[in-house]
Amino acid sequence: MADNILWASVYVPLTDKSKITSALEKLYEAEGYTPYDPFPGGTGTPTGITATSRLFVGAAENGWTRILGHIESHILNRLAESLGVTLLSIWISENESRVEAVGSQTLIEFLKDGKTPDDLNRAEKITPVNTGDTMQGELGDLAKQYGVKSKHVEKLFQKTTRGIFEKLDKQTEGEASKAQSEAMNVLKGQFSWDSAPAQRVQAAMTCLNVPQNWHEPSFKDLAAAYPIARLLDLNEDALLLPGDEDLLDKVSFPLDYTPIYYAKL
Repeated sequence: MADNILWASVYVPLTDKSKITSALEKLYEAEGYTPYDPFPGGTGTPTGITATSRLFVGAAENGWTRILGHIESHILNRLAESLGVTLLSIWISENESRVEAVGSQTLIEFLKDGKTPDDLNRAEKITPVNTGDTMQGELGDLAKQYGVKSKHVEKLFQKTTRGIFEKLDKQTEGEASKAQSEAMNVLKGQFSWDSAPAQRVQAAMTCLNVPQNWHEPSFKDLAAAYPIARLLDLNEDALLLPGDEDLLDKVSFPLDYTPIYYAKL
């Protein structure tokens, strides 16, 4: 599996959510992970963390239960074995993507009525539409909204930060320039459904018998909305920050999702 996974989900062809969450918990604990709850009313985030796994398990829909977040391949294989089913794993990185069956069956078993293996083959090999933009994520969307090319956004960022980083360079022996470059890479590497890897995934998923909204919500939106929903569940009169209601509006019923947060200490 590629490094720097930007988007990932696993679809489990079962409707027993508690069975899935229990299997995940046992697998992570067997790997030496400890559960933690960083959300309002929870136990907080432990110190000395060396590795984490952050997942959400959704409610069943059309015979599938979705797990949002990235699961390492060896744990994914054990999950399929533990549950006795073939999982549908989907992941997207900056340059690669994959839709694959994990278990004893193949993707052909998940084809929609009327779709053939040839349809799936063609979908996986489509030539993505080149938008001509390299900037992804929210900044890329903003650039499109105002009709500005991504390269102009990059140049503006570099121009406005150059003076600051040049001054800091003298104090940090060149480390500031590296930080500027890393910041630019972060901005460029934000997830977008317009990216070539994401377009390939979307084409493949049109051939499979999965819920129509298979990609919603995103992990990012759910992770932002969930703590707000938990806070309001504890205290309906809790004071919200500006923008919190907008975050809640992006996800329907956040508390229907169960967080599976584990850490290695």
